[in-house]
Amino acid sequence: MEEIKTLISKNVASLSDGQVAEVLDLLPSLEKWIKEFKAQALSNSLDTGVVYPGYQLKEYSRRRISDDGKVAENIRQFDLELFSQCVKIQPFTHLQRIMGEHLFERFVAPYIVVDKSYRLVKDK
Repeated sequence: MEEIKTLISKNVASLSDGQVAEVLDLLPSLEKWIKEFKAQALSNSLDTGVVYPGYQLKEYSRRRISDDGKVAENIRQFDLELFSQCVKIQPFTHLQRIMGEHLFERFVAPYIVVDKSYRLVKDK
């Protein structure tokens, strides 16, 4: 661990050209390892409930439209003027403001899906 901490505390200018080349050669493997390590730690936390000291498991959710083409077509068939205002699917709050709550619920809400994900985050 100390070698890694020492290495990441260095900047390019403090290393020889050969050392920079060595680090550059290692980067693809390190990036892959980091990605896999994070995924395994997250999976382990989700599967077993383990809590790593100084970290917490946090849930994130993101709303998105599952079929924006269908939403756009439904709006176009209903009202061309409204369609022209909504032609580029906007953030949900903007669409609600343009369409009003009733039309938003009719045309957009049925196509909203929530994607949930989890991350390990450092405690504050």
